[in-house]
Amino acid sequence: MMVFSIVVTYNGSQWIEKCFGNLVNSIIQDHHILAIDNGSTDNTLELIRALYPEVEVIENDANLGFGKANNIGILKALEAKAEYVFLLNQDAWIESNTIEDLIKISKTKPEYGILSPIQNDARGNIEKQFSTYLSKAKLNVQKQILEVPFVNAASWLIPVTCIKKIGLFDSLFFHYGEDENYCHRAHYYKFKIGIIPSSCIVHDRGERLNKMSFLKTQVRHIIYIKCNLANINYPMSYLILQFYFKTPIFLLKKLYWRQFKIFFVRIIIIIKLPFMLKGILLARNRTKKQFNF
Repeated sequence: MMVFSIVVTYNGSQWIEKCFGNLVNSIIQDHHILAIDNGSTDNTLELIRALYPEVEVIENDANLGFGKANNIGILKALEAKAEYVFLLNQDAWIESNTIEDLIKISKTKPEYGILSPIQNDARGNIEKQFSTYLSKAKLNVQKQILEVPFVNAASWLIPVTCIKKIGLFDSLFFHYGEDENYCHRAHYYKFKIGIIPSSCIVHDRGERLNKMSFLKTQVRHIIYIKCNLANINYPMSYLILQFYFKTPIFLLKKLYWRQFKIFFVRIIIIIKLPFMLKGILLARNRTKKQFNF
């Protein structure tokens, strides 16, 4: 049983030893580790090659984004006839038994297309954003799996049987949003998404969650709208009408609370939306066509 672990790297030298060191020390057998580098300008690649020669490295000439870079690794996993793909962020690290524990549960629960361990921060507490996913499921340690509508792709185990139905990450998304879109597509193909309370990793992201600039706020809101409209589980006409129906109330609330940055971001999105619809429609059509490899 071959497992492909894929890590997309970009100027991540500060995490290399923990991320790859723990992957190399995983107790899972027949484990292939692949680093897809998105054009790092620090010593990320030098560290990986010097410390972990067993890790296969693929260098991209430019930053392809999270989804496209992972797709390179996923295709290699399919070519190698792997049974599982394990996606891990460069700023995250596993325990020695993490992957094995996830696979054991996956084998008994084939209806789950995506499994994630609990994500703790560097201080050992449940990571702040991850806690919002848990709030949508009843955290009961007696349960083997907590079913959730979404969990971010910082640490995903995906059976290849699932990938062969859902396909790769969609090119509509460059960075952020691709994991939510993938979860929507998993639901479309009747797969469940689960968190395993008995398994955990560290996701060291807290220090970088700073206040966003106007441009970053705009980008994040555009991603949110794209994710919503590309959700194949609902008719696109319904989602567009819902957006325009809710927008006046949304704008009035932002004015009332003097949240002018978000107010103007939404105005910009209203102007841009007609030009985004073609790409979103193409993404929805791609989802309807089952992936062929």
